[in-house]
Amino acid sequence: HSPHSPHKHGGYGGFGVEVGGVGVSIGVGPKGFKQYSWGSPFNPRDPFHPPHGVDEHARHKMIKASKVFREKDKDHSGQLDKREFKKALKELGLNDLRKGEAKMYFRQIDTDGTGSINEREFV
Repeated sequence: HSPHSPHKHGGYGGFGVEVGGVGVSIGVGPKGFKQYSWGSPFNPRDPFHPPHGVDEHARHKMIKASKVFREKDKDHSGQLDKREFKKALKELGLNDLRKGEAKMYFRQIDTDGTGSINEREFV
């Protein structure tokens, strides 16, 4: 799979996992973020299922990040724009980011440069 295929895409920014500092590396994606094997294509209408091979602690964090993602995706597009992303970070307890840090995280996670982040990129 390429780094942007639906089966591997995601886990690159990982506010459920990367900021929490845990995860299972199945490969390294763009810019050094961990890449996970999801086993199925991404569909934002499907219930969230963590990728294969993550431990229970990481699984719990990813489920929490998915829940926050879906709450902050107000237009139900399956994507977070920069404004929704900042709100999601605050909901996850990242309130003390320095000026520009949220924007930096967004750019790092938005590896395909679309200006939005899907759920798998986020978790």
